[in-house]
Amino acid sequence: MSLLSLQFALQPLLTSKYVPRHGGPSRSSIVLLTEFIKFFLAWSMLYFTTTATDRKTIWAKWTLTSYLKVAAIPAGIYAAQNFFALTAYQNLDR
Repeated sequence: MSLLSLQFALQPLLTSKYVPRHGGPSRSSIVLLTEFIKFFLAWSMLYFTTTATDRKTIWAKWTLTSYLKVAAIPAGIYAAQNFFALTAYQNLDR
């Protein structure tokens, strides 16, 4: 929880410093990259905290339908939240 609070505290400062207000990468590209990094970190945690047998069991039970039932709405909300937060951060006073 403390790492999450640190991320929320630093994100506006880092975004306003390193993401250009005009020009540069599109907001959608940044949001997609952010979501990809989150996916990679989650996959890494799964990989390093489970055994090979457990991973096989997890992947055997995983289906696109089960994902859509469980994670599609929260994933969409987080993506929209990232897009709106990035837009807000780009409009902060420097």
